[in-house]
Amino acid sequence: MNAIKQKLSDWFYVHRGPSTAIILFAVLLAVGFSFQSGKILWFWYDMPLVGTFLIALVILLSHFWLQAERRRHFEQFTEEKENALLTRYERLSSRELEIIGKLRTGKSNQEIAGELFVELSTVKSHLNRIYKKLEVRNRREAISLLKKIGNKPGT
Repeated sequence: MNAIKQKLSDWFYVHRGPSTAIILFAVLLAVGFSFQSGKILWFWYDMPLVGTFLIALVILLSHFWLQAERRRHFEQFTEEKENALLTRYERLSSRELEIIGKLRTGKSNQEIAGELFVELSTVKSHLNRIYKKLEVRNRREAISLLKKIGNKPGT
C-alpha cells in the first residue's frame, strides 16, 4: 500500500499540470448537474453513491497533490538555503580559506599564526572577517556551517 501511495505522490510531483486538471475535473463531476425537462438535477440526486465516490476521489487526489506540492516547496527551500551557504563561502579570500582549513582541524589561533608565519592579531582579524562573511558569531558556529557546506577545494 505504501508503494502505491509513493508512486501516486511521485506521479503528482512530476505531472503538476495534468494532476491539477484531473482534480478539477473530478470536482466538477462531483458537483456536476444536468438539465432535464427544465429541471436542474444533481448527480447525487439520482445516484448518491456516485457523488460520494467522486467526493472521496477528490479528497484522495487532493491529498497526493498537496504532498507533491509540499515536497516541491521543501526541495526549493533546501536548494535556496544551500545556494546561500555556498555564496557566503565563495566570498572568502584565499588567505581566509587557508585559515578556515586550519580552523577545521581544530587548531588554536596561536597554532594557526605559527603555521602561517603571521601575527596572532592578523589571525584574529582574519577570523573576524570570516565570521562576518559567513554570518556567524563564533568559531563553533563557523565550524558547524562548514560541515553543512561540506568539503570544498582549497580547504
